[in-house]
Amino acid sequence: MAAFDLRLLVRGALDLLWRLAGKSKSKSQQEREHTLRSLLRRFPYWPAGHREIALLSLEQDNIALAYSSAVIYEMLSRENSTSRREGLLILGRCFLKRGDSHRALSYFKQARSLGLNTPQLSEEVAAAHILSGSYQDALESLSRIPSELLSAEGKAALSFVRSKQHKEG
Repeated sequence: MAAFDLRLLVRGALDLLWRLAGKSKSKSQQEREHTLRSLLRRFPYWPAGHREIALLSLEQDNIALAYSSAVIYEMLSRENSTSRREGLLILGRCFLKRGDSHRALSYFKQARSLGLNTPQLSEEVAAAHILSGSYQDALESLSRIPSELLSAEGKAALSFVRSKQHKEG
């Protein structure tokens, strides 16, 4: 009976999270973060909660909290799972925001070695290469993405890298 009640409680917590995520325009990010933290105190092994905290914290430039939540999220994920790849991507973003392109690239490469191969990852890799001054590597990473899949940031980065290549060449 207690296991059944726990499942209902977890399901209710998940429903609350998705409602909060859907109403992000009416609820402030701080309220969402507070609610998630409250839920995580009760359910510390809830990977989706750690993922949401990590993503919210990255948006708010709270890199320390984003990093710790991403580490927990990645640790709670199964080996070679989508969650693990996403956790590694978030960890790479944390280091990219800190300005540590070498460690960011390390996490991005781990995510890619586990099968993550998205335009978003290629753009993140390119950003790390730009940060380190490796414009040729950034150009190669961005050139792999079909132009219709490049984000606005990716297009701006591609333009920047091409201008740097033109000035150097």
